[in-house]
Amino acid sequence: MKRRKHRYTNPRRYQRWTQDELREVETLVSSGYKTLGIALLLGRSINAIKHALRDYKQGLMVERQKLTIHGHRALAAAFGVGALTSLRWMRMGWIDGTYDKIEQFIRNPKYWPFWEIERMTDVDLQAIARRYRGQRMPWLLTEHAVQVYGLSRRHIQRMAKEGLIEAEYLANGKWIIKNLEY
Repeated sequence: MKRRKHRYTNPRRYQRWTQDELREVETLVSSGYKTLGIALLLGRSINAIKHALRDYKQGLMVERQKLTIHGHRALAAAFGVGALTSLRWMRMGWIDGTYDKIEQFIRNPKYWPFWEIERMTDVDLQAIARRYRGQRMPWLLTEHAVQVYGLSRRHIQRMAKEGLIEAEYLANGKWIIKNLEY
């Protein structure tokens, strides 16, 4: 019995995507090309294009020197927080995937208690964060205020509700308290 030869396989089958190719996929998608057209233009399989698009929607893309993050999971990975946390940030309107909103989020001291520079996985975001953020925090979460001031959680929340200390209510019983030592 004669052995059948393999069908034609794409010579680029197991090659990784380069950033230039991913940018080209992005521009072709925004131009209105379909998956088959992109596959023919780039010499990749349809499945490779589908996977690249899936990864593109979830991953990080750098476009024209501006960072854009697509999806709450990629945002979570970039800031080193949980996916539900980043989804909550997006739903509250604090941040989205655009460069301007990300920079506003990093600049605003009220959001600093929610993320740490050391946990960030994206080098560009770390550089931006280090530029704006000092050593001390001007705002504290209730849990941190308990440690700093040595008061109970309920006492701090009561003081915040009564306006005795500068604080802002977020949601789910969470407050951010102005650091008096800042």
